[in-house]
Amino acid sequence: MPLIFTNPVATYLAWAGLGLAALALFLTFTRIRLRLTGTRTQGRVISYVNRMQADRSDSPGKMPRIRYSGRDGQREFVSRMGARPERWPVGTILPVLYRPGTSEAEIATRGRLWVAPLAAWLMALVAFAAAFGIAR
Repeated sequence: MPLIFTNPVATYLAWAGLGLAALALFLTFTRIRLRLTGTRTQGRVISYVNRMQADRSDSPGKMPRIRYSGRDGQREFVSRMGARPERWPVGTILPVLYRPGTSEAEIATRGRLWVAPLAAWLMALVAFAAAFGIAR
C-alpha cells in the first residue's frame, strides 16, 4: 500500500488534489473548446448581477451581464467571474467569445479565459505536493 494512504491528512490532501485536477481539466477543456469553436464579437455591459455570498459578512460580488449580437440574434450572458463595476461601467464595449447554438459565452480577455483554469491547476499541484510531502 502506498504511504499516502497511511496518513489521513495526506489522503485528504490527495483527494482534494484529485478533485481540483478534475475541475482544472474541465475548465481547461471548456476554455479550449470555446477558443477553437467559438466566434468573436463585441458585447456591451448592460448591468451587474449580485453574486452569492458565502456568509452574511461578505460584501456581495458583482458579475457583469453582457449583451451581444451573434449568428443566433441578440443574446445575453452573465460572466462567470466577478468584476468591479468601476472597471467596466454599464455601457462598456468588451470582446466576447461565444459558441453559436449554445449558451456558452465569456468575456474574451486572457484573464477571463485562463485565470480560473490556471488557478485550479496550481491549487491541485499544491495539494498533491503537500499530500506527498506529508506522506514521506
